[in-house]
Amino acid sequence: MLIRISFRHFITSTILLLINFQILAQLQSQKVLQRKSIADSLIVLNNENNLLPFANLNLTMASLSIGVDTITTFEQRLADYNKIENFIIKERLSEPDFNLLIKNLKKYDIVICSLHNLNNNQQLSIGIKKQMTDLVRFLSDSVKSVIVLFGDKTCLSQLKGIEKAPVVLLANEESIDAEDFTAQLLFGGIGAKGKLSSSINEFFKQGDGIETLGGIRFQYCLPEELGLDSKFIETKVDSIAQRGIKERAFPGCQVIAAKDGKIFFQQTYGFQTYDSFLPVKNTNIYDYASVTKISGALPCLMKLYDEGKFKLDTPFYTYWPQFKHSNKKELVVRDVLTHQARLVPGLSLWKYTLKKNGKFKHHVIRHHASRKYPTKISDNMYLHKNYEKVI
Repeated sequence: MLIRISFRHFITSTILLLINFQILAQLQSQKVLQRKSIADSLIVLNNENNLLPFANLNLTMASLSIGVDTITTFEQRLADYNKIENFIIKERLSEPDFNLLIKNLKKYDIVICSLHNLNNNQQLSIGIKKQMTDLVRFLSDSVKSVIVLFGDKTCLSQLKGIEKAPVVLLANEESIDAEDFTAQLLFGGIGAKGKLSSSINEFFKQGDGIETLGGIRFQYCLPEELGLDSKFIETKVDSIAQRGIKERAFPGCQVIAAKDGKIFFQQTYGFQTYDSFLPVKNTNIYDYASVTKISGALPCLMKLYDEGKFKLDTPFYTYWPQFKHSNKKELVVRDVLTHQARLVPGLSLWKYTLKKNGKFKHHVIRHHASRKYPTKISDNMYLHKNYEKVI
């Protein structure tokens, strides 16, 4: 009797588990389709001189958010592509504050102005409406500006002068996904393909919509969009990262995973140092140093190996012919990659400028500059012009 009950319980639990998995899979599939629909609906109405997608990341950029009181998903995603200074306006500014804002915005090469929560007509009926119009007019006339409207497209008709802005972009809804994809569109993670379903005014008419190039930089997506399981990835990566921090293998880390030009996982853990003072952020910049060997060359070699164009147990001179007639002709590729080829890790070239007694060689370094010794390396020390060729 106990065996029958246990078996029945096992069968029931298994069926429920399978049903839950099926429901979860359906929800994820619906989410993927919903996100694609949002991305496809983004509409670029102006794109003067093909400003979008941004080509030059060396330009100074500012983000001005109107109608919110905190950093949004839009600003967060912008920061994944470039350094952005953020300005936020929740309500009408005093005249001095408004003038100061205008003065500050003039310092930037590009100003990205996003308009939020405009579906609430009250936002446009109170004093902020005139300031918003004044800001749009200033941005349209004075700087390279990108005006982004989240929400009801009819609000565009109430913003006089917006048609003169170099870039006008419409997201038909105010949502996390809409803000996320809009930021990606600006930097070329995705392209624009949306069209107006109906006319707004004499400037923005039915069928308007400019296509822009996508795929010039990484796109951010869900793992499911690549056929991967987000729950499995998060669980595995989290456990590895947390164990590494607990075992003090590292104080913190940032994990980023991409496939086919799309980033499907990005998460930070822990702190920059063991004193737990500064948390790790997505915007942290790292000194790659020796990591370039595994982050740069190694993926290329792995791809060549998979394609049968590269072999591990072959002489290194097969791919570096200069080594064939040197003392390195016996080196094997696998040994070089596993750091057991007996190569010297570095050369202390400065030692070759010294004599046995520790003094500098007279034909290499002189105490005064001349045509033969033009390169200053320290006070009263000048290097021979041909030394670079000698080493």
